[in-house]
Amino acid sequence: MIEVVKVGFLEKEIAAIVERNALIKVTMVAVCSSDLHSVKMGDIPLNNFLGNEAIGE
Repeated sequence: MIEVVKVGFLEKEIAAIVERNALIKVTMVAVCSSDLHSVKMGDIPLNNFLGNEAIGE
């Protein structure tokens, strides 16, 4: 667990594939300025993902 206003990496369980969804292994993600603002203000729940621009395989 990472405390509020701290950023780091967490291992997460592999999600299940449901119906026509695809499972993507994210290899890179870009954190936007609104994510950084939310972290600074403590507005993001604990252990939530940051970034909205992802590249994966």
